[in-house]
Amino acid sequence: MILLYLFLCLALLVVGFLMTSQILPLIGNVGVAKEQLWYMGWWASVGAIINALHTLWQDTAYYKRTHAVWYLTALPAGFIMGVLSGVVFAAILPYVFIKNTPTLRDTSTYVLYLSAGLAGFHWRAILHWLGRVVRSTFLPKDK
Repeated sequence: MILLYLFLCLALLVVGFLMTSQILPLIGNVGVAKEQLWYMGWWASVGAIINALHTLWQDTAYYKRTHAVWYLTALPAGFIMGVLSGVVFAAILPYVFIKNTPTLRDTSTYVLYLSAGLAGFHWRAILHWLGRVVRSTFLPKDK
C-alpha cells in the first residue's frame, strides 16, 4: 500500500508540474519569486519521494506499521522544505553578496533546485536539527 501511495504521489507531482501555468495564478502574490518557490517545492517533493522509495526498499525486512507516517508525510514535508529553502535563500542572498544584491531570480536555477531537492531528500534530518536548535534556544537549560 505504501508503495502504491508513493507512486500516486509521483503521478501527482507530474500532474502538478504539467499544470504549473494553471496553478500559479491561483496562488496569488506572495511577495517573492512565486515560480521559483513553486519549482523548489516541486523538486523537494521529488527528493522526498525518492528518499521514501529508497528507505522503503532498504527497510523492507523490518518494516513496521508505525513507519507509515514517515512515508505518508513525505510529499507535503518535502514541498514545505523546498519552499523554506527558497525563503532562506531569499533572506540570505542579499547579505552574502553585499555589492549587488541578488534575489531568487538572479540565482542559478540549478543551485536553487538542487538545494531544494537535497532539502526534500533529507527533510527528516533537517527537522531533527531544527528541533534541536529550538530546544536549545527556548527551553531552560539544566544546571
